[in-house]
Amino acid sequence: MVKVLLVDDDQMVINGLKRNLKRLRPNWKIISSNSGTEALDILQALSRSDDHKIIHCNKKINRSLNSCWPDLIISDVRMPQMNGYDFLNILRQRFPHNADIPVIFLTGNSTPKEILQGRRAGIDDYLLKPINQDLLITTIECRLDQVRRIRKAEEVRQLYYAEKSRTKENGKLVNALFHAVDNDEFKVFYQPKVSKDGKAHKAEALIRWMPDDVTMIPPNVFIEVAEKSHIILPMTERLLELVIEDVRNWKAMGYKDIQVAINTSSLHFISGEFQTLIREIPNDLRRNISFEITERDLVAMNADTLAQLNEAKKIGIDVYIDDFGVGHSSLAYLKNMPVTGIKIDKSFIDDIEHSETSVLLLENIIQLGKIFELAIVAEGVETEGQTKILFERDCDFIQGFYFSKPMPGDHYTTFLQSL
Repeated sequence: MVKVLLVDDDQMVINGLKRNLKRLRPNWKIISSNSGTEALDILQALSRSDDHKIIHCNKKINRSLNSCWPDLIISDVRMPQMNGYDFLNILRQRFPHNADIPVIFLTGNSTPKEILQGRRAGIDDYLLKPINQDLLITTIECRLDQVRRIRKAEEVRQLYYAEKSRTKENGKLVNALFHAVDNDEFKVFYQPKVSKDGKAHKAEALIRWMPDDVTMIPPNVFIEVAEKSHIILPMTERLLELVIEDVRNWKAMGYKDIQVAINTSSLHFISGEFQTLIREIPNDLRRNISFEITERDLVAMNADTLAQLNEAKKIGIDVYIDDFGVGHSSLAYLKNMPVTGIKIDKSFIDDIEHSETSVLLLENIIQLGKIFELAIVAEGVETEGQTKILFERDCDFIQGFYFSKPMPGDHYTTFLQSL
């Protein structure tokens, strides 16, 4: 049975939501609260005893029946004493073991800035007042399905970690990857790169393995095996096909300067597959699709690699050096590379709010990139403080959880439209 917690200071709104939910989903259990403080008290009681049901009635908690935590929370944004953002922040901090519980905000007139604030705080979705009944149910069930996928993926992740520890099981994973390629099980997610003016017209394409509509296997489970078995080559080719389709749609929507980056490895250059990839990009999309290669892979390459990079530059395709700063490349090497930009490794970002030495290192990397007229991207940015320091020091783009986790293409479209 699905359990939903409603949080709103307007009892009429709560009563209306209850009626709609009960009429459309009569088997669901509805819990209600008139403030964020009271809702947190209810959740605190539930966290102490998962064997008791919480029923709101005149601000009293009746623990007479058997139940557990809600499956989803719907909260108003603007409430006295504690608004929705504060409620969400305290909720995530106080109950980390229940952090996957989706939270949907109710709002009458939130601005794009407020919506972005909610996304940063970890909000899962917004519903505009007055509430549309069909949209209400669709949104709730979509978020509940997402949680089920995440939990299922965790189970699968544990399974594959165990398999990777044994050679025989690695063989099974290789077979599963070949099967995945043949059956189109790889999907593309996008993580935005946000510029100082607030635009997110650049993004990194990240591959995700989804063997069915429920399960998503994270890349750290299979990428290493995919590279060793060379399955990464057809995987990347399929990723490029999906990116081309999405980029063309975004350009048709008016985002003419959209640019999506695809990861490559040394294997793509050794095998000559990189040339195949860049030649498959339509002429009118060459400015809209770029590639990333790690500094370590770049340093280890030869003259043939340089020739392939020069071909990309000649036909107008940008290449970025990923994980910059950890590969020990020389200034002369960087000067001779036909690349458009560098992505500063997360290890140089993590401590910049607390270490002057880290800030100095960061400044030197940015200045070095500017000397060679390279675009500067910082990856793995997680806080407002890190963002402020980076933009103040002339970093061009920021990528990381502070702005957004990787998301499906339709969610990235919504993200673009919200800025």
